[in-house]
Amino acid sequence: MKIKWVVASVCSVFITLFPNSKTQANPSLEEALDIDSNLIQSSPVFKKWGTEIPNVLEDIRNDPSFNTKVKLGIVQYPSSDDLGGFQVGVEDVFFGTTGITANIGYSQSLNADRVHFEGNLFYSLFSLGNYFNLAPVVGYHYLETEDYQEDGLNVGLQLRLVLSRTDAADIRLTQSFLSPGKETEVGLTTLAVGYAVSDQLRLGVEIQKQNAAVSKDSRVGVLTQWQFP
Repeated sequence: MKIKWVVASVCSVFITLFPNSKTQANPSLEEALDIDSNLIQSSPVFKKWGTEIPNVLEDIRNDPSFNTKVKLGIVQYPSSDDLGGFQVGVEDVFFGTTGITANIGYSQSLNADRVHFEGNLFYSLFSLGNYFNLAPVVGYHYLETEDYQEDGLNVGLQLRLVLSRTDAADIRLTQSFLSPGKETEVGLTTLAVGYAVSDQLRLGVEIQKQNAAVSKDSRVGVLTQWQFP
């Protein structure tokens, strides 16, 4: 199907640049490309190109280079005698083409001594189709450890590097601050790496460092992610 799409694209541009007597007579797309009419009617790509030549570069820039994902996995807390736990969440829920995406996640140790809940909004400063992006972060975070508990406003910045437009691999570094400006402020540094093993299944690793005045903690997660192109 991709080959036919490329052929149709090249033919459409050629016909536009070098019209002849036949094209000047406004033949149908079926006649111009000698393609079965049923295929034309069933293909959104052919329908679009049959009406007008789209701005392909603009489509590439605005078509997101990453996908919405649901994640589930196990976590360990190396700073707390390697406590085990679990993590669930949803990433990159799009709000149309506004550049705004949302994440929500929850993790907990098996003994419930460590609890994280977060819901954040990200605003991509560059086009969603870029391989590189910066996104300010604002949201809510609840954090609980043996030594302290904190919740409230979470603000920061995420650096996103997408190594493949199909979201086959990506790297994200996020620095945010929970309750910024308060004595109980907590700095959160998160490094996440993902790699696709199929069209929908990805494996990921997430490492988070928590820097609070009371204590410093860490969390490492190995995740399975299902993406929705």
